[in-house]
Amino acid sequence: MAFISRSNAPGLCSDTAAWFVLLICQLLALIYALLGGPEHFWWQLAMASLYAHWVGLIGLVTLCQLQRRGIDGSRRLHWLCYWLALSVITLAGLALGYRLLAWLLPAQAAPSSTVPAMQALAIVLFCALLLRYWYLQHTLALRQKATTQAQLDALQARINPHFLFNALNAIAALVRQDARQAENAVEQLSDLMRASLQPNQTLITLAEELALTQAYAGLEQARFGERLRLDWQINNELLQQPLPILSLQPLVENAVRHGIGRLVEGGIVTVKTYRDDRRWWISVSNPLPPSTASHDNVAGNGIALDTLRARGEALIGDAFELTITSTDELYTVTMCFTHRTDTHDDTRSL
Repeated sequence: MAFISRSNAPGLCSDTAAWFVLLICQLLALIYALLGGPEHFWWQLAMASLYAHWVGLIGLVTLCQLQRRGIDGSRRLHWLCYWLALSVITLAGLALGYRLLAWLLPAQAAPSSTVPAMQALAIVLFCALLLRYWYLQHTLALRQKATTQAQLDALQARINPHFLFNALNAIAALVRQDARQAENAVEQLSDLMRASLQPNQTLITLAEELALTQAYAGLEQARFGERLRLDWQINNELLQQPLPILSLQPLVENAVRHGIGRLVEGGIVTVKTYRDDRRWWISVSNPLPPSTASHDNVAGNGIALDTLRARGEALIGDAFELTITSTDELYTVTMCFTHRTDTHDDTRSL
């Protein structure tokens, strides 16, 4: 027999589930009051709302406890237990509701003290439909999450080899120039690879991404010498904001490869962050060779930016934007993010 873990059940203990149950209960109470006619509408609405919310919340708490404890058995048994628990609670609540109605409004009470069979059947079927809907929504969410993670893994796999290839080229150039610097570069590369290959790590803080990028920039500076200069204009208030791992480093890599690397005299790569009340930005700017209007016509650059854009949108959706501005002399790529306050728990995995 398989064990049904907590992760396989829908989020019955979440705030979203509570609001959903309250909304459904209120809609059912409103329908009940409307079917009862206008004579005692407000009284029936008040009593039906009280009953529905009471039964609904007790049922939700019970299902939440079942989810937390876990159930031994197949998936069918798992959902059968949910359905039976919810049906029993709802039927018991309906029976108590009739007794309460008979005590408060004898004229409006049912002629029998037993729960009408049709209403009981309707309740059982409704509970089954509700749990089925909840299960389908949960399954869809799990599949979407798995699909997104697979897409992210594929996109990450496209970035890491490209980054490694360029870093090894930089070290190979250093071996012929300065063996000691090449040794230091190998150590920097090992630190970079250790950080970038952390399992299930998709979001990191800006401070961590800057450390990765600066380590890579150190490799390139050792290779290019005085031809490559970097200007870091960083707002320290943004250091704990989350962003996709290896998002800034590829931009600096492109700036060096397609900008500085094509200029005999070299130039300055500027990394700048700024913010307003809702959003924050990080931009990477580099000079262009006179014969190059933009990076767009350079093989590989468009693919790198498209990959970065796809990863950002997959991880944080509309909270991420990537824009490109280009003049005859300057090329700038800017990433825009929405401010996040819950950064502590979101900077490790999706």
